Amino acid sequence: MLRLQSQPPPRQGVILLIVVVLLALFLVVGLSFVWYSESAATASRIYREASVPSDVADLPPRAVTASTLSGRTS
Repeated sequence: MLRLQSQPPPRQGVILLIVVVLLALFLVVGLSFVWYSESAATASRIYREASVPSDVADLPPRAVTASTLSGRTS
């Protein structure tokens, strides 16, 4: 007796589906990184602008160096 074996239908497109899912995953990870880094940069900029007073004396570097090396306080 001959036995007919039924073969499952070929699974076409499974690899394509896996590739699309991985690309979507990479997209989500990449966008999350971009959004987090933009948020951190904005927070850092706001902190920097808030912590530096706008009326800081503009001293020339040579005067500061000379004053430091000579030991004068004023």
